[in-house]
Amino acid sequence: MTAEQEAHRQDLLARARAASLKPVADHDAFQALYQELHALAEEHYEPAIPFFEEWVYNVDADWRESGLTLLGWHYLDHLKGNDALFTRMRYLLANDPDSYVRIAAASLLINAKEESDFPDGALLQALEEDPNIHVRRCALRSLLTHAEAKYSVIEETMRQVERREMAANSTTLKRIIEEQGLTVPTEEFSMLFRERHPR
Repeated sequence: MTAEQEAHRQDLLARARAASLKPVADHDAFQALYQELHALAEEHYEPAIPFFEEWVYNVDADWRESGLTLLGWHYLDHLKGNDALFTRMRYLLANDPDSYVRIAAASLLINAKEESDFPDGALLQALEEDPNIHVRRCALRSLLTHAEAKYSVIEETMRQVERREMAANSTTLKRIIEEQGLTVPTEEFSMLFRERHPR
């Protein structure tokens, strides 16, 4: 990397940090800036990581979603063992008023398989309680991935959910786990399932 290229990257991060200090007003300008940041993330430019982590805590939903997606899809090694970041994702999934932020959190918790026991409580809660169907679908996909369902099974399940032939809920999750003979901590899952579906 040349000194000129490094200077350009640092200038981009400085502009982005300045912009992140106030709510997004011009969405076209924000999208243009995001595309530049996305290109930077695709290069796995490590000095950008602290900036993206800051934005996960931003008061503006656009910046929170951007921080999540830029970190979650491009810095997987940084996620490993990052309990604080996974805790923040779970908090946002459970509490963020913006559905796009919750969708991002549910999608990115697909990477939390090694960080939590199955089922991830935040994902299971979202699957059952989130009012947004897209959040519930993302939660179901992440949970099926954590359960090590086959890719073809996950894709077919999501197609059926999209066609409304199957509901995105824990009943569907439990049925697929049983049908596929997946090895999961049965007692823990059964206990959580009973709590949400008392007889």
